[in-house]
Amino acid sequence: AEVTWSHGAQVRTGPPPLPEETLGEGLLVEYFEGTGLVGQPARSVRTHRSFINLFGEEDGPIDLHACSVRVSGGFTPRTSGVHRFRFAAEGNLRVWIDGEPVVDEWEGNAAHGSTIECELTAGASVDLRIEYASQPNLRWRFIGFGCDEPGPEPSLEDAAATAATADVAIVVAGLTLEYETEGLDRPDLVLPAGQD
Repeated sequence: AEVTWSHGAQVRTGPPPLPEETLGEGLLVEYFEGTGLVGQPARSVRTHRSFINLFGEEDGPIDLHACSVRVSGGFTPRTSGVHRFRFAAEGNLRVWIDGEPVVDEWEGNAAHGSTIECELTAGASVDLRIEYASQPNLRWRFIGFGCDEPGPEPSLEDAAATAATADVAIVVAGLTLEYETEGLDRPDLVLPAGQD
């Protein structure tokens, strides 16, 4: 059988998490007492996750109201071209890509995030460094980042044309956590991004 496919809709409101295979041995996450990233880390772990939620005992014996986190590691793009990164945090945030500062939201709250575009070459790793500091009285604390890779824009018209030429069509539709999650009521049952 010949299988064809088409990406019909962009359901996410932000870029997807970094694919696990692009992160090699994973990102090093270092947790520090205080907001200055000084001294030895209280705890260090490796992860392939692009969302780090500081919540509870799993973050180690640190005061979440006054702590800091450094995330570092390599990102190896799968395709060449312009990559669109998005970095967000509930707290203070700084980001470097290959040693170049690209985000500085150390004063104030970076919850709304910053979008950065970088021209990258497939297979050529770049260094990521993300620094975070919590603030007192935040409702919750997190670091989130992702990347849109180069490629054709999703098109419902292309997906419909692909399905029309097939003997059998399998349509995958749905929601992401940006639309259906705790603490958020959906106003209706309409699928986002024109999927209906």
